[in-house]
Amino acid sequence: MNLTHIQATCPAAFAEMLTFYGEAAPQLREWEIKKLIESTCRGLYDFFDTHGVCVEVTHYPADDRILWEWVIGYFGPDVEANDGYATRLDAEHDGFAFAFKLLEKRLTA
Repeated sequence: MNLTHIQATCPAAFAEMLTFYGEAAPQLREWEIKKLIESTCRGLYDFFDTHGVCVEVTHYPADDRILWEWVIGYFGPDVEANDGYATRLDAEHDGFAFAFKLLEKRLTA
């Protein structure tokens, strides 16, 4: 996940994420938060849950292999999805990038 790109294209959502992490761990600086998120996506699930953007990454069988997909449900009727990823990490990165765009729309609407 390219957090520099997300910061440039979704500034309000990115700032909200920094606030979320800053309240949880005020000793962390911005670059430390970025490094933490790039190394593990776990905290982003909690961040988006608190903003009503529910990200789910699941797997499904495809012939002789497993593929991954992300599904994003809002606290409402809409759902977005994309599938066909070879790894969970690839699905998470793309799913969270999409979730940032959705949150940006909400925060700036």
